[in-house]
Amino acid sequence: MILSTIIIDDEPDAHKLLELYCKKTGYIKVIQNCFSAKDGLDILTQHNPDFIFLDINMPEISGIEMLNISNENPKVIFTTAHNNFALEGYEYNTVDYLLKPIRFDRFLKAVEKIKNQKYPSKVNLPQAVNLNLPKKTIVYPNEIIYIEALGNYVKVYSVKENKPILLHITMISMENLLVPYGFIRCHKKFLINRLFVDSIKENLCRLYNEINIPVGISYQQKVKSIFKEL
Repeated sequence: MILSTIIIDDEPDAHKLLELYCKKTGYIKVIQNCFSAKDGLDILTQHNPDFIFLDINMPEISGIEMLNISNENPKVIFTTAHNNFALEGYEYNTVDYLLKPIRFDRFLKAVEKIKNQKYPSKVNLPQAVNLNLPKKTIVYPNEIIYIEALGNYVKVYSVKENKPILLHITMISMENLLVPYGFIRCHKKFLINRLFVDSIKENLCRLYNEINIPVGISYQQKVKSIFKEL
């Protein structure tokens, strides 16, 4: 599933960096850019993002003042160059507080909190899975976008790799291992991670970054019932 966000910051460079970081995660979609708190107020009434990135020190209306005025109560990741605002910021629906210049590892820690709140991990499931192949192979289910069958092999597409990884294991074996992590068989050749599903359109499942995966006829009813809200 994709998390939606709005960036509210008066600095264009801050937008560019946050957009880059969001794209690198593979699961955050920036639905709007606002360069003033006033614009942010208007946009918040039109959209219902999963969270917002909000600068505090902005001209005319500060980020804190915007939250005081707004009728909305969004989850907030504050982004600012001034650490003296931190205590005041935590009076709101604050998830985290990022100090500029923002490092990617610190950014990732903040947005993971959002993801874990909306899509909590399954109880007692390890983050890493050992596939028990002749050569020791470990995969991280939450980083896998989808899996494609190729005979007795599978191609694993991950947000952390530029190209798919080819593994000598059957699709059935992968499905049995990954279904507890929220993976769904949508086609005889494809297994998708529901964390990365953006929308369902007719016989296609659209994943993050506009990746289209076919939905087989025998799988359509099941897939549509799972994602009926999309």
